Amino acid sequence: MAEAGKLTCVPAGAATSVARVKPFCEGVIGRAVVDLSSEEPGTASHLKIICNVIVVGLIEAVAEAHVLAEKTGLKSECLQNALSTVWGGPYGIYSNRMSSGDYHSKKPLVSIDMALHIAGDILALAKKSDTELSGYQAGVEHMRAVKEHYAKESNGGGDISGIYGAVRAASRMQFENSK
Repeated sequence: MAEAGKLTCVPAGAATSVARVKPFCEGVIGRAVVDLSSEEPGTASHLKIICNVIVVGLIEAVAEAHVLAEKTGLKSECLQNALSTVWGGPYGIYSNRMSSGDYHSKKPLVSIDMALHIAGDILALAKKSDTELSGYQAGVEHMRAVKEHYAKESNGGGDISGIYGAVRAASRMQFENSK
């Protein structure tokens, strides 16, 4: 991602230090900068871990919408087109991975093991702060189902967008779509 200049950089710390690194962030290793000047350096990591709650929620919502569409006769292409047009970005990317079958046939974008590791950190933070994350917890349960699916298949690993396969299985469909 850094080589392609697609990262979102999140520098935090002393304003003078952030100002020195920003020119190397935007347009060089990153596409954008979330400037946390004058914030404690750990704020960037804290923000990143909390943003992962949003990413899992997004993937969970797209997966559920795709399964509902399939089971009620709406063509996957129609939903893919709407998600890409209206929300774009990660909605379109994850929708495409699901509808195309890439979630089970291509190299993972984000490994399920990495996602579950981060999930452990997020759930520990939620517990420590007495915060309920019921939507996130649903995504974590589906991630665990993805890991279990690939353990049985001996394929090793799996992609976070495999949440779609777990939602399909929970909805009495095959984990893999036919794409």
